[in-house]
Formats: sequence, structure tokens, C-alpha cells
Amino acid sequence: MQITKRKIDEMAEMYGIPKELYTMKRGVKYKGEMRYDITTIPPFIINGQYNKTKGHIHTTGHEEEYIVLGGEAIFLFQHKHKFWKVNAKKGQHVLIPGDCYHATINPSKTKTLKLANWLSDKCVSDYKYIEKKKGMREYYTIKGWVKNPNYKWK
Repeated sequence: MQITKRKIDEMAEMYGIPKELYTMKRGVKYKGEMRYDITTIPPFIINGQYNKTKGHIHTTGHEEEYIVLGGEAIFLFQHKHKFWKVNAKKGQHVLIPGDCYHATINPSKTKTLKLANWLSDKCVSDYKYIEKKKGMREYYTIKGWVKNPNYKWK
């Protein structure tokens, strides 16, 4: 007997899920040690959740500045037991503290979110904790905000 398993990367397009969830162009330009990047997050929904970035923390403590170039964004932040959200529209800037986990959501069903960011080229990002928790503390879904069950809730 032979067992064959199909994985999501083989079938994604059949479900309307692009193989690339978002793109990051790193090092579009430099100013000293500061690096300018562009991130593009297309609009779509997977398992009821709006498209989002993976989420990480800067282990080197570097801050990061985002500028919304197009569309709208929801920035998620978590630091120890604090969790907060910041909505931003085209032209708005959002400062990412150097000591907290962060991710970005495109809350639109129709508009692509385009972001620029300035960040030290010496910055080191760590994704392990967010991977272990399967995301940030809350998910933004078509039904609203849902708590991630992989966190302890009081």
C-alpha cells in the first residue's frame, strides 16, 4: 500500500491562496546603517483570518518606523502581558518599540496594503515565540477579534 499526502503549498492556488502571502523588498535604499524596506500584503482571507505578517521581536532592541504607503493596516503589539493594536491609514507613521513582538494585518478584502519601513541593518529578528504560540495573542477574523487559545487568558 502507498499513501500520498497533498500539502497546502501544492494545493494553495486551487483554494485561492497565493503561494506568497506577502513580499518584503529589503534594502531598497540605505542611509548609513538604516535600511529602507517595502512590504506588500495582498487582500485575502485564510480560514477566516485576514492576511497578516508572521510576527517577531527585535532581539537587538532596535526600533522600527513604518509608513503606510497604500491601503490600511492594523499593527499588533505585545510586551509581556500587554497587548495593543494601532490602526493606520495611508500617510501615517507607526513606531515599533524595540522590545515588543509585532505583526501587521491587512484588514481589507479588496485593497493591497503597502508599507515602507526604516530599520537598522544590524537589527536581528526572532520569530520562534510567535511560531510556538501560532500567532499573536489575538487574530483578526471576518467575525471580529478572536483570542489565540495558545496564550493563558485570565
